[in-house]
Amino acid sequence: SYLATKRQGAMASLPLRLENARRSLSTSAPEAALSEAKEVAQAARDNNDLQLLAEAVSLQSLANLALQRVSEAQELVQQTLGAARSAGHDVAQLILLAAASSAALAADDRARARMMADEGLSMLKRLGTSFERSHREVQLQLLIAKGNAQLSDQNLEGAAAAACEALTISRQGQDEEGQGEALHLICLLHIFFGRSAAQQAVKQHFPGTAPLSTLESSNEAAQLFRRLENQEGEAMAL
Repeated sequence: SYLATKRQGAMASLPLRLENARRSLSTSAPEAALSEAKEVAQAARDNNDLQLLAEAVSLQSLANLALQRVSEAQELVQQTLGAARSAGHDVAQLILLAAASSAALAADDRARARMMADEGLSMLKRLGTSFERSHREVQLQLLIAKGNAQLSDQNLEGAAAAACEALTISRQGQDEEGQGEALHLICLLHIFFGRSAAQQAVKQHFPGTAPLSTLESSNEAAQLFRRLENQEGEAMAL
């Protein structure tokens, strides 16, 4: 029928709208990102699409954090995570655990941030290698969340391990945004712990040339950040 076709068309457009919201957030327009993500989340709820709902809520959380609305971010993520757990939806839970970790860290609850990321990574491993390989993006999100939590705890080894695993995965998947996030975290290790200590920790996970260990690798990182329009990352890499 006409209405069914129209509804299918509207649902098909939701991932594109979510991508538009991500672009808004990356260009420092969190209010626009929040508005778009809210509409996508509501449509996902109406159609019982829990994975899309989790993705939209995760983006809402990031937008709220950018707007300093930490409690709102935490409340929304926890509420949606509870629904995903009740439904037994694995992918939605993983996406929301990564978001919950980031929101907890913004609230300076480092123990909870670490716990949420660890729960997600443990769940991912329980689901098996095949599942893990087919959900690299959410694995990457969890590793970055864990790395940030470890960095906040001043745990150099833990943060380096998470960052390097994230970088390896994103390189394998030719995911430039993922590489940018992982390299950004490695840049932060150099700033927080000093170049010598950070390089030693990172080198343990790279038998060849470790990221940012030479001028060449630093320049490669800076070029990647430039393509991603990440000015902070570019400055830190250089």
